[in-house]
Amino acid sequence: MFNQEKLECLNLFSTRDNDKFIGIFYRYRKPIKNIITKYKINNTVKLYTFSKVYYIEFKF
Repeated sequence: MFNQEKLECLNLFSTRDNDKFIGIFYRYRKPIKNIITKYKINNTVKLYTFSKVYYIEFKF
């Protein structure tokens, strides 16, 4: 699935001595209102809406 040659290690932050790592949670939810994003390409204004919001949560 992944090209192992391009895989790199990422350390976000170090833990304190008493911290216990609980886990990484990947979630999504539907926002109360759709998020609208405007952008411009070649003098043409386009709109894009997000119907789901994805996020990753690190718990200690």
